Amino acid sequence: MCRNNKVKVKFFGEPEFYVNTEKETVACRLKGMLYFASNEQDLFDCYFDKTAVAKCHPDDVFDIELGKRIAHAKAENMAYKYAAKQCSYYMMNLSAHMNAMDDFIEKANNCMSHNVDYIKRISSENE
Repeated sequence: MCRNNKVKVKFFGEPEFYVNTEKETVACRLKGMLYFASNEQDLFDCYFDKTAVAKCHPDDVFDIELGKRIAHAKAENMAYKYAAKQCSYYMMNLSAHMNAMDDFIEKANNCMSHNVDYIKRISSENE
């Protein structure tokens, strides 16, 4: 296993923005994936497509650029929240596999120890 292996989020392309001046909203759509940085392999097909909306408060003046920045930050938060949840699921599954391997190693060691004793016993019977 590579020591420098890090899990990262990679966004595809530029954010997509949708402006609705009538409703005074700006939506931002982000697409991307969760991957190992050392080899850029995706993690268990963990792709995401997240859209967030910024809505102008009735007391404020509608500002498209500010709306884009807010919607982008919200969509990014959604993407990272999803990625973190996927990592948690991945770790839970990995932990279950590691526990199963620990159980197997213990059983294998017991079996090998038993067989060593068995070989000694049947060898001494034939002397």
